[in-house]
Amino acid sequence: MNLLTELLDLLEKDTPGLELGAFRFDTEKNVIYTKIGNKMYVFTPTEKNAAELFGSVTGIAKHSPGRALVYLKQHATGTPVTE
Repeated sequence: MNLLTELLDLLEKDTPGLELGAFRFDTEKNVIYTKIGNKMYVFTPTEKNAAELFGSVTGIAKHSPGRALVYLKQHATGTPVTE
């Protein structure tokens, strides 16, 4: 959870060079995946259903990927994907 807090703090500032992958929706697991830096993260929605959240996040990402990630973090719990 500390990593997510640190990433949120970074995104609130100007963060040139932040590598953010595309948002992917897994319909079977109802989760959203994205790559932040060199790590893959899975986000599980806390309030909305995953399809609604994915639609909102991808809509925001068209204008600002950083803001989309902040929105996703506000409405979902993220954890690093372990392989």
